[in-house]
Amino acid sequence: MKFNLIERDFIINDGQIHSIGERVKVHIPNNDPMNKYVETNVDSSRALPVTIVYDNENDTITEIYNGNLQRKFTLTVENKGTENEEVTQMIFPNGSVMELKGF
Repeated sequence: MKFNLIERDFIINDGQIHSIGERVKVHIPNNDPMNKYVETNVDSSRALPVTIVYDNENDTITEIYNGNLQRKFTLTVENKGTENEEVTQMIFPNGSVMELKGF
């Protein structure tokens, strides 16, 4: 992003897919750059995947968006292939982990 003729990188960790050249609003409260945050304008055509693929063999879920953008999630499966099989976690593309119950 260019800001005051200086190019800066911002990490936007909002769970959406973003692209270079996308317009955003940068907020700098009280002119303190340490507290800056970016507000995105998510295009509705990119907000939802057009296809979701479940791979039982590799325990993954892949979201596919317009323009061939993809996000892959990994599932943690305990007792796989038995009647006690249970999905206990979903690992997001950024490494975050969500605990699952009753899956």
